[in-house]
Amino acid sequence: MLFSRSQHRGNKKTLLQVIAMRSHILCLSIAVLILCGCSSRFTEQPYFKHNLVRMNTDYPTVELKLGNVTCYGSAVNDCIIKDSQVFAPSRGSHLFEISRLGNDSLTCFACRRGRAHNEMTSVLPVSEIFEIGADRYANLYSVPENKFFLWNIDESLRTGKDIYEKCTRLDTTVTNSLMSLWRVDESHIIAFNSFQDPYTMSVTDTPKYIQYDIESGQIYREYAVFNSVEYESSAIPSMALLSNVDCMSPDRGKIAFAMSYMPVISILDLNTEDVDGYVLPNTHRLDLNIQRWHFADIEANEQYIFALYSGEELYNESGTDIPKTLYVIDWHGRILLKAELDSRYTQIHLDGEMMYFAAPDGRMASIPTSLIIDAIL
Repeated sequence: MLFSRSQHRGNKKTLLQVIAMRSHILCLSIAVLILCGCSSRFTEQPYFKHNLVRMNTDYPTVELKLGNVTCYGSAVNDCIIKDSQVFAPSRGSHLFEISRLGNDSLTCFACRRGRAHNEMTSVLPVSEIFEIGADRYANLYSVPENKFFLWNIDESLRTGKDIYEKCTRLDTTVTNSLMSLWRVDESHIIAFNSFQDPYTMSVTDTPKYIQYDIESGQIYREYAVFNSVEYESSAIPSMALLSNVDCMSPDRGKIAFAMSYMPVISILDLNTEDVDGYVLPNTHRLDLNIQRWHFADIEANEQYIFALYSGEELYNESGTDIPKTLYVIDWHGRILLKAELDSRYTQIHLDGEMMYFAAPDGRMASIPTSLIIDAIL
């Protein structure tokens, strides 16, 4: 059959359109497969609003031997160390007992328990001790009273009195179940609100970070970092799934939070609200049927994030769920070092040039941070 030139051009045009359409469909299909692959690559991704990426694997692994440190009583996981002084919770008439490392005697008690306007019956574990001028301070949160206290530590020690420079009731329009408390600036604090309900073993809302104005107690800013996901689990209670440990950068601009039940560490920029999420390589993924302990504690300085890690199933008889690994990570989410410790520890404390480790049997150990950094360089 003969075709005219115009018919030939028409058929050629139709053929090119078909080829173009098929190419377009093929590209779309590949794109969908890639997106599906990315979104399903991590079982943890559905719980996070921000994207998760796998961390690098090109880092050295070293063994660290720590030195034992004398301390008063037994090292406890809820203590905090500043200038070689240990501030530990007290079960008696005061909230804290203060001692000094290298000495096995008690220095003093602080913060008397009470129900008066400027007293507390219980308090959230202290997240940090910071300086304002020449004095050291701590932010305290009274759980039953839902109050924030700015405690002047050094003035209290000098005078023998409990000196609280601020006492503010926090916003009650939300249920406050705070797990950490950090100073942002002279006017604001930020807390991780877990919204945990211990009576139902569930959460009343999706956990988030919330900034409060310390003068009014009102919510200043919210950071929604998690998705609301319904699930059923026989091992991990819903109130615990999104629990984490966190720390703040020294410039007060970022918070790093590492998940207790997932091998995920994220970095939140408080100014831009950007969040970057990172998944540890070569470790167990999230399994809702197994209660596996991942990050136990986290500390940071200007350059590095130090993360104490387990990765093992909780409550096993061998005791291998107690962490024995320390990761050193930069503020861009890159692993710089994996250190295997000489014993098992449940908490770390960064105090100046020293890193302290608290063991479950009450021992305290230490190592200069310079020795850890030297292993990176």
